[in-house]
Amino acid sequence: MDAYYTSLSIPKPIFQIAPSSRILTMGSCFAGHIGDFFISQKFQALVNPTGILFNPESIVQNLSTVLGKRSISEKEHLLVHSDGLWHSLLHHGQFSHTNRDAVISKIDSAAREMHQFLVTADLLIITLGTAHIYRHLKTGEIAANCHKLPSVEFVKELLDINTICKRFDTLLHDLKSFTPGLQVLLTVSPVRYIRDGLMENNQSKATLITVTHKLVKNHENCHYFPAYEILIDELRDYRFYAKDLVHPSQQAIEYILDKFVQTYFNHPAQRQVHEIMALRQALNHRPLHPQSEAHGRFLEKMRTKIVLLKKEYPKLDFRDEEQQLGS
Repeated sequence: MDAYYTSLSIPKPIFQIAPSSRILTMGSCFAGHIGDFFISQKFQALVNPTGILFNPESIVQNLSTVLGKRSISEKEHLLVHSDGLWHSLLHHGQFSHTNRDAVISKIDSAAREMHQFLVTADLLIITLGTAHIYRHLKTGEIAANCHKLPSVEFVKELLDINTICKRFDTLLHDLKSFTPGLQVLLTVSPVRYIRDGLMENNQSKATLITVTHKLVKNHENCHYFPAYEILIDELRDYRFYAKDLVHPSQQAIEYILDKFVQTYFNHPAQRQVHEIMALRQALNHRPLHPQSEAHGRFLEKMRTKIVLLKKEYPKLDFRDEEQQLGS
């Protein structure tokens, strides 16, 4: 332990992420942070293809639907109309549309993309947000998103540990059959859901943490990354939170991602991250005198750097960086 803070020890994983790894992220908005990081560092990643999902049951439902190649049209009773838009109770609002058939088409298209990606995926990262769910009274189904429908149409419940574990046990077996080499990395979102109340939030997080450890114990291809514990126990200071005092700050997210890279990335993958981050930081620098000879030399140096990176990483796409330089 450091003299000034408590350091979290993360067990060495049995797998490593390589530059060629294909990664699918699903779950809460923190899954989006992880997925966006992969994309920014030019890894092959598919990020929250079915939209942000906070509770474990909605994640299981969406993955099971994709594995079974089923259409949302089989559950048309879960499409609801409100304020001029059609919504799916099983999906995020990004799929909502004024046209009912368009909603079905968008959801089915995302599911096909996800199905195809999963065939050759190396890693599935699932971020669990809350064990609280909202059950739609008319259909009895658990809603992934309430779409601002009247609260009287739902009842709030807390999923119990055994129910979540049973659902994930089945899912993990199905995933192993579908993609035998797939590794599954579970994490609990460090975001506090204070709308539920702080005590309720802690009860929910405790449920999710218990579930993840049970699953890791029972499934050899299942692992746990302690994002929640890093923020709560290692950083544990309001300066690592955003203005709402609920979400982690950008500094905290970067710290957690750095821990993630150090834990799971092999040396070539870490080198790729280092090279891409250094290039991005340089390109994002705003010159004081953009017309100066010094800045001209800097731009030429960056163009040369991109040429060298394209030779080192021939499969990576540097068109955005070249466009930024005006190449």
